[in-house]
Amino acid sequence: MHATLPLLRVTQFPAIRRRKVETLQVNLGYTCNQTCVHCHVNAGPHRTEQMDRATVDQVLDALAAHDIKSLDITGGAPELNPHFRYPRARRPRACGARDGPLQSDDP
Repeated sequence: MHATLPLLRVTQFPAIRRRKVETLQVNLGYTCNQTCVHCHVNAGPHRTEQMDRATVDQVLDALAAHDIKSLDITGGAPELNPHFRYPRARRPRACGARDGPLQSDDP
């Protein structure tokens, strides 16, 4: 492997600074009703891994503890997780959906 740090020190590239976390993205599971060749998590109907409710609670506690304003829910098809609507009940202003067809404002 090539040592890249010495190369960065001699350039004019600006230092990378970390800012406050504004959005937390979580994958609710790998179950999906489709099997897409381009899927980067290899989701599909054969995948059964799902985030459980206790882990969802930990995610929501982390949002509150670190004052993270937005939760980006992804997956396979996140709406297939039985706990998909639960985060919205606890933190309605922080929750949204991504990658799935369900984009409803219904609770």
